[in-house]
Amino acid sequence: MESSSYKSQSDDLASNGNISNYNSTKIEYVKSRNNEVGPLILYGIFSVFGTTINIFEISSLVVQETLCKRGNILLVNQALANLLISALLFPVMCVAILAGLQKEDFVCQWEWHTALVCFLVTVMNYLCISVENYLRTCRKENHFYDTCCGVQLLLSLILGTWAAAVSCVTTLVILQKGPNLCQKTFENSTMLFVFFVPVFLTCAVFAKAVYEQRSITHSLSQQNSLGSRDETLQRHLLNSNVIAFTLFLCFWLPFLISLTLHSTTAIPSVTTIHQLFTLAQIYSCVCGMMYAFTHDSFRQGYMYLIRYLCCKTRGELSKIMTSENKRGAVRVHIGMETRVGDRSRKFSRISSALSHYETNNTKCEEFL
Repeated sequence: MESSSYKSQSDDLASNGNISNYNSTKIEYVKSRNNEVGPLILYGIFSVFGTTINIFEISSLVVQETLCKRGNILLVNQALANLLISALLFPVMCVAILAGLQKEDFVCQWEWHTALVCFLVTVMNYLCISVENYLRTCRKENHFYDTCCGVQLLLSLILGTWAAAVSCVTTLVILQKGPNLCQKTFENSTMLFVFFVPVFLTCAVFAKAVYEQRSITHSLSQQNSLGSRDETLQRHLLNSNVIAFTLFLCFWLPFLISLTLHSTTAIPSVTTIHQLFTLAQIYSCVCGMMYAFTHDSFRQGYMYLIRYLCCKTRGELSKIMTSENKRGAVRVHIGMETRVGDRSRKFSRISSALSHYETNNTKCEEFL
């Protein structure tokens, strides 16, 4: 009897221990899943918002007549690099969070290397944008811009930036060198200073372009002139590109500086570096919106696209390419032409029917 009572008590304790362990693990699981709700919502919002804005930026460059310039294909390349993060990286992170795989090494490696490719493409592309803007605004005389910025050269530069970025990241993966945020290896973070060379060159070219453009504007103001319409639009686009590049530095420099400091002093914690890395990726979602705030043509293009997608029909999109007076004249002319054409066709049908009826009557009379 004593042995049986002892066994029953031990079984009750074991069952109570299993229940308590199950409850504790269940509570920890619920807490961990609740902590993932915030990142999931943020990744989803930035993915939808960033993808929409970048598509609007590319569409505005295609639709707006004032933006259909040869050198603005570099802005399309910039928007494509931003789409790499907003339309490809963020959705993968959302799926990984839903599947509970966000802490896996291959997910972290995908995020790190994809963001690194986007960073390299953006840095080299901004250098090309600065040189192109400088030649277009300050060295346009004597067809110097046309000879230096041909279509084939611009396409070669775009393909070269992507090839160089992908090759660099592939080399780092194969050789397992350079900083790696996933493996927490920061010993080779000083090699990131190599990427500061195109950043400094871009800053120098943009500063020279802005300085010379201000001197040109000052000389025009003394002559009581503002220049041509194309020169005014190009000056505004130069200012927008400078602001976009400054915003790029504000988002990415804190992460790069913290990465290099951690390799020498280990002062910034790894959690802080991860937060700054996420902040750097958000740049791809706000870059296109910055152009809408600082440039009238982009803002007008965004408004037309919103109206086209939400309120208007397909025929209203042609308003972007023509002026107001021409639109009214064309619409009235087309409308009158179609109405007159319909009336003439109806009149011809009626006259042919009457003539046919008259001929039949004459034939009948002759037959009788």
